[in-house]
Amino acid sequence: MKAKLITALLAATLATAQAQPQARKGPEIGFLGGPGAMIFYRPFEKDATLPMSGGLAGLSMQYNFTKIVALRSEINYERKGALSQLNFNGNNGQNGYSANVVYNRLHYITVPVMAKLSFGRRVQFFTNIGLYAGFKVKATETVSSTFIGVGDGALSTNRERNDITPTVAKVDGGLVTGIGLTTHFAKRASFLFELRNNLGFADIHTAAANSLKQHNNATYMLFGFAFNLSKNER
Repeated sequence: MKAKLITALLAATLATAQAQPQARKGPEIGFLGGPGAMIFYRPFEKDATLPMSGGLAGLSMQYNFTKIVALRSEINYERKGALSQLNFNGNNGQNGYSANVVYNRLHYITVPVMAKLSFGRRVQFFTNIGLYAGFKVKATETVSSTFIGVGDGALSTNRERNDITPTVAKVDGGLVTGIGLTTHFAKRASFLFELRNNLGFADIHTAAANSLKQHNNATYMLFGFAFNLSKNER
């Protein structure tokens, strides 16, 4: 009797495990997006820029060769950039102190291609590594200035926005790395959470405007949804 009960419990457990949604082979499509922190950097040097907010949104395409190995590509719209603080004594010949904050916002269409390794069944932990190419859409620079006069303490502020698209290189590119987890539900659907870093290798400035070489670096917190197109159960 005891042996029959144990056998029945094992059979029920196996049936439940098989009924639970799991990773599937074949193609899948989806979308993803999320906020991020951006900065400009110079290799092996300390840069004066500070992080600023940005974001990513796009469509994903993935082919699962096995339940572990996949090839993933995306088409994303990204807003990158950085901010810097420039302080001066004097302003237009006046005696005082000027504090300026410069916001650089660079907009790209990016296409990453990544190898993806996943581990687990219903909940999978994964890692991505690959390369991306970015194509400039537009670029703006916003300068927010505050001037404090000495003696009278007069305070004046000014905000000016400029189009710097011609001074930014048309193409960007670099390394993509990421870690995260995927939760499968229903039969073919899944949710994704990922921490991703895009490390640029290309100088963001054009040759004519390149007085100081700088590169993009963006770190994202991404959320996504995917749907597997394969009718195969495995």
